[in-house]
Amino acid sequence: MILSATWNKIYFTFGIPIVVKKISVSFHHTNTPDCFIFEKKFKSNWFDLHPSLFFREVEKGIYGFRGALIGLRRGSGIYGVLIFDSKNNLVTVKGYMNWSALCFFLMWFVGPPSFYLFGNYAFSEALYFGAIIYGILLVNLGFYYFYEYVIFSAIAEFAALSWRRNYIAPAEG
Repeated sequence: MILSATWNKIYFTFGIPIVVKKISVSFHHTNTPDCFIFEKKFKSNWFDLHPSLFFREVEKGIYGFRGALIGLRRGSGIYGVLIFDSKNNLVTVKGYMNWSALCFFLMWFVGPPSFYLFGNYAFSEALYFGAIIYGILLVNLGFYYFYEYVIFSAIAEFAALSWRRNYIAPAEG
């Protein structure tokens, strides 16, 4: 949480990738789009299912993004990295598995076998109970992946579109 709050590059480039989306851009401006454009596009209101996303440049051409640090909406721990590769004319979005969601799923993965080992259940009851729990877990993982895939794909597509436009950096001095 500290690395995320301080926008540390290591946090946004390390994790278990669940989505890697690459979009080739035939023409792009030399400047990468401003973070404000992305925050405006991915700001949620009360009717959206996704949390507001925040973007910061962690290195030249590399933006880290994340949802709210603390939120009640599904996906509030979403995070990843957006890379503008001008040498290869490529926009890449890498979305990582939320660490708290990973711990939650691991807890549910380990939990049912412990009922058989430490509980007073017959093997058939534990197997039946485990099958139900694992079925629910797999369905939830499927929905979680689909939900994250849609958001990360939208970020990649919007980044490619916004990079093609002629955004001009503000004049200095």
